[in-house]
Amino acid sequence: MSNVAELPTKDTITLIINRKNVDKVTYVFKNRYGNKIGEYTNKSPATLSSQSNVARQFKQIVNPKGDLKPRQVNNQFSELKQLLQLNYENELSVIEQEIADKKQAEQQKDTSKLKEAITKLQSLDCPLIYIGSIVEWFTAGERNNILYAFTVYAGQVILQNPVSVICLGEASSGKSHIQETALKLIPKRFVVNEKKITEAALFNRAKKDKYFYDGKIVNYGDMGGSNDHEFMEESKNLMKELQSDGFLNKPLNISDGEGGWDVKDLELVGRPCLTYTTVPNHYFDDQEMSRSIFITPRMDNQKIFNQRNSALEFKHGRSYKILKQYEREAELVPYMLLHLKEVFEDIVVINPYVYFLINFLKNSSFYKRDFDKFNGLLKTITALNYYNHEVYDIGGKKVILTNIADVQLFMSLLKPYKESISANLARKLLRF
Repeated sequence: MSNVAELPTKDTITLIINRKNVDKVTYVFKNRYGNKIGEYTNKSPATLSSQSNVARQFKQIVNPKGDLKPRQVNNQFSELKQLLQLNYENELSVIEQEIADKKQAEQQKDTSKLKEAITKLQSLDCPLIYIGSIVEWFTAGERNNILYAFTVYAGQVILQNPVSVICLGEASSGKSHIQETALKLIPKRFVVNEKKITEAALFNRAKKDKYFYDGKIVNYGDMGGSNDHEFMEESKNLMKELQSDGFLNKPLNISDGEGGWDVKDLELVGRPCLTYTTVPNHYFDDQEMSRSIFITPRMDNQKIFNQRNSALEFKHGRSYKILKQYEREAELVPYMLLHLKEVFEDIVVINPYVYFLINFLKNSSFYKRDFDKFNGLLKTITALNYYNHEVYDIGGKKVILTNIADVQLFMSLLKPYKESISANLARKLLRF
């Protein structure tokens, strides 16, 4: 059935449903010559009142001189509503079927990708090195930084180990590139992009789902200027509090419908982590430093950067084709993380090499809070290497143990940052 309704005057109304919000409908009025004479957004036809914008336009068309009785015009509008509602329901069924078909196709694609990712993961001697070899094709000389950020993000997905990632560098130094490349390897459902969110907007999330931020990586984007930090300070502090405590409460006054007010608590539950980019002169308080790792772009990679750009300029050359091949392989990485997340729902990671961490952090002034942070990072590396470990049953609980190969990867990944970790600052700040 058509989504166009014809009026007695030969004018027409075209009904357009918003596919993202099917309760929102656009009504387009056209005259008999096809020229648009009005366009209004309202709810579904059955809910339209006789005083709605659609009703007023209808009355203007069918009763321009006002010589018809109001009851007669209202009856005509009621008949029109029935016809429009029928059109709406038919259009809605088509949209719902399209959405269902698309969802089914996506689920089939996800299932296929997941199987492929599991097979690939099982075949790898060292998944992190494999991921690093892919990353090298997306960047120029920033493999270690991207792997560092990725491993921290992966810890949030697989083990719910929330550590914030802050990329620190001057304008155009490549800090956003590091962050964005690492986030591309993370399942989209775990990344929440929040640009300049206020406290009120943050708590509005709780109205629909109090677990909205649970286990998520909350991306604040580029916060290069001090004004950005000042604007976001309140919501950023609340997010850090949620990261630490796992819950937030805010009382809200709601009308009781009888002239009074009821107090209702808006509650957010869960442990998210933050990620954003900023400039070196920003001051970080102890609370933020304790919850974060800092990544600084390299400034000595101009030669390899230029070589990469030169090779990729030939869009259908050998290097370009290899890049496209690795981009397709990179699509499997988020599915690997989804699989490992499911695996580790009932498996515990134990690190018997605690003394390595103690030695690694021996010069840190913040070793008490740094231990959990970096022990979690080492356990994430262990989780990524899951298929290279034996699963033990200890007291009825499945356990895997960190091995020396995991420790070696950890030390290799963190080696460029060892000095800055001791000071709990970004490498960039140690130069000043």
